[in-house]
Amino acid sequence: MKQHWHLAALGLSFFSLLSASCHNEQPLAKPPKVSLDITPNRTEDESAASDPWFRKLTDTGIDFVHQSGTSEVKPFPSANGSGLAALDFDLDGWVDLFFASGAPFPLDQEKSPGKDGFFRNMGSGKFTDVTDLAGVGFTGYSIGTAVGDYDNDGFPDLYVSCFGTNLLYHNQGDGSFQRVERFAGVKNEDFPTGAMFFDADNDGNLDLYVCNYGLWSFADNPYCAEQGIQLYCSPKIIKASPDAYYRNLGDGTFEDATETSGLASRAGRAQGVVAADVNADGFLDIYVGNDLNANSFYLNDGTGKFRDETELSGVGYDSRGNSQAGMGVDAADYNRDGLIDLFVTNFKDEYSSLYQARDSGIYFEVSAGAGLTLDTLPYVSWGTTFADFDLDGWMDLFAVNGHVDNNRHLKGEDAPFANPDQVWRNDEGRFRCLDKSAGRFFSEPHSSRGMVLLDLDNDGDEDVVIGHQEEAPSMLENLAIGEKDRESEANSIQIRWIGQSSNRSAIGVQFHHELNDVPYTDQMTAGGSYLSTSELRSTFAVPSGVQEVSLEVTFPGGEPYLIEGLKPNSRYVVIEGETPEAAPTAVLETR
Repeated sequence: MKQHWHLAALGLSFFSLLSASCHNEQPLAKPPKVSLDITPNRTEDESAASDPWFRKLTDTGIDFVHQSGTSEVKPFPSANGSGLAALDFDLDGWVDLFFASGAPFPLDQEKSPGKDGFFRNMGSGKFTDVTDLAGVGFTGYSIGTAVGDYDNDGFPDLYVSCFGTNLLYHNQGDGSFQRVERFAGVKNEDFPTGAMFFDADNDGNLDLYVCNYGLWSFADNPYCAEQGIQLYCSPKIIKASPDAYYRNLGDGTFEDATETSGLASRAGRAQGVVAADVNADGFLDIYVGNDLNANSFYLNDGTGKFRDETELSGVGYDSRGNSQAGMGVDAADYNRDGLIDLFVTNFKDEYSSLYQARDSGIYFEVSAGAGLTLDTLPYVSWGTTFADFDLDGWMDLFAVNGHVDNNRHLKGEDAPFANPDQVWRNDEGRFRCLDKSAGRFFSEPHSSRGMVLLDLDNDGDEDVVIGHQEEAPSMLENLAIGEKDRESEANSIQIRWIGQSSNRSAIGVQFHHELNDVPYTDQMTAGGSYLSTSELRSTFAVPSGVQEVSLEVTFPGGEPYLIEGLKPNSRYVVIEGETPEAAPTAVLETR
């Protein structure tokens, strides 16, 4: 039977004792024990004196409202929500936003109130609705997104996983998309969740990975209740089905290579997926968050085939050996040791798990020592991302929260449907939750699901957009750079990558620098978050006083090259050489 930490047994309730979403904690011994130190991470005076990190934008022109499709019969997919995507579909230099929406069951596309939304970024914080003009206003049940230029024509394409038939939108380059999923061979008619484009074999063509949750139909949706109160059923009622992997043939079509690639070895009710080169061999590996099954971890052998390393790697379970309700995932070098670490969000009464890389493909779960267990135990957490929000050179962490049921209070359970979202500052390897000191938004309750990272206003720092159940999205402007009311010492460089020998989206590119003798390593990962796709652009901090930056860059399948003379507070396009032996070119963009 699955184990949870139930603090009610100790006569305590997080929500009755604590008024904030952040709590202080000490590293836990092995096996871990719950610490009940509830000292706030900072005093009220410190909080009041701190500058907020984010400001919530209003009057943006985005009038999308998500439809979950929930009803009194609790259809299972409606609990999990939908995602969103950030992409510059028209290549005007401003990142646009796509929002997926659910729909009521039984599905009826002609009468559905749910409709996907697509909004063009006009600059100055304003968006305009181009859903119908772009041809992406699907009215079925949309779930997850993936973005990538799968045909290398220079324009980003969009994949949307749906309950029913998945959608592949080919970007026509004229402001519109054409549905081509049947021609391309990627319709995948299972119950999908997250998805990602990535180049598994470094042949220059983006392949496609689609997470599949399991076998479910509305006709067979069971009735589940506690104390006479109907709730969403446990994921255990759903039989898991294998994920799908489609190899890009380079002619606009894909072949189903799930079996031959080795990716059919494990079925786990998959939700979030991320691809990163975790063992520095030049090929993208895969990490999948699974719901009440061990998370999946696959190492790429360099030929497009994968080896299941879940049991040996240490990333399948928590520190006690329990499988958790893996939701959102991300990958980054949070402690600046040159190795790619992994993070996965989980259910209430489970803490979200941080896995620190110790060697090639070997990890230790360090959530407690890194300061993340108590902050995450009270919440059902979904979308997540690593990002250096304050531009101090260390990857911070963001996660969004929201319960699946909106009626648990009827049976006396302290489990609100809407909760505050959270951001943690990385203090050189240990995380400190900022709570409402990060901005007023973090005291607002929402039932959030997907989230994306992007630079909405092209000012050099990374903003966040969050999707909520039955609500309009929240758009958070990062105030690290560009805040008019104060002087900022934060500096950054932004890079948009273009592959030539490798895939045009340059997914998988890696870069490294040493500023002030401190090493920094990053890469353009694929997937991440929950059902959502962030902007394909890299942002990294530059210490005050540094006048020029040299960057070691390695495109997928290529050799490392040194790019010199990059200026702080500038934006560049870095273009791969036409052959693997040719040096890349850096072109300055106006900001």
